Amino acid sequence: MAVSALGKCKSQISVDYNNACPVLLDEDLSSLLSDLLATLTVTVDRDDVPTIQATNTVSSFSWLTKALIMRGHRQADTWIDKLVGMLSHGTLGATVAGGFKLIMAQNEEYLNFDNYCNVRSVCLL
Repeated sequence: MAVSALGKCKSQISVDYNNACPVLLDEDLSSLLSDLLATLTVTVDRDDVPTIQATNTVSSFSWLTKALIMRGHRQADTWIDKLVGMLSHGTLGATVAGGFKLIMAQNEEYLNFDNYCNVRSVCLL
């Protein structure tokens, strides 16, 4: 199903030939994210999905959530809420907890300005 959501997106990608980088319009990205969120959630919720596929889905979910957080995307809160909701899942709860560990981990390999991340200090009171 995720493949169909990505396939649908292909027609919505425009290319900025000055930078030779594909550009996804904001409303198209929001639509794609909504489709992916629905697909990933359904995959995790189904009982007939093999455990390895469900585990891989949680891993993808975690990485996508991390990417949204790192970019400060407005849908990040929705993805975090869904991930928090999955913590109580009988089979995948521990995998989801590992996903939060991945989200919170700071690694200079991917958390840097070269990857267009919003890197800033956070002060907790």
